[in-house]
Amino acid sequence: MKLGNKITAGLLAGSMFATAVSAKSGLEDNYEVGVRLFYVAVANEIRENCDTISARMFRAINYLYALKKYANDLGYTDAEMEKLGKDKVQQERLRVAVYDYLDSNGVDREVPASYCPLGVAEINKKTPIGALLRSR
Repeated sequence: MKLGNKITAGLLAGSMFATAVSAKSGLEDNYEVGVRLFYVAVANEIRENCDTISARMFRAINYLYALKKYANDLGYTDAEMEKLGKDKVQQERLRVAVYDYLDSNGVDREVPASYCPLGVAEINKKTPIGALLRSR
C-alpha cells in the first residue's frame, strides 16, 4: 500500500476522535486520547497475532501512564478514563478503526502471519505503533 493511503487511513481513524480544543468535552471525543488508544490497540492486535513480534511491555505501560497523565492534565478524572475503557460503543468504534487500518495495510485477519509484515514495517519506520513492539 502506498504511504499516502496509509496516512489517509490513519487520519481517518484519528478523525473519529476529533474535538474542539477550546472546551472540555467527553473524553471519548478527545482527538489525542483517541489516537493514542488507536496506536495501542493496533500494536496489541499485531503482537497477539504475529508469533515473531512481542510487546515492549515496559514501554507500553509507560505509554499508558503518560496517556493517563495527559488526560488528567486536561481535567479528566480516573473515573472518566475507566468509564471510557468499559464503554461498549467506544470499544466498537476503536475496533472498527483498528480493523480498517489493518485491512488497508494488507492484513488478512484470518491469517495470523499476515500481521507480521505490518508489524515489522511499523517497527522499522519507528512509528508510534512500532515503538510499542519488538521483533523476537
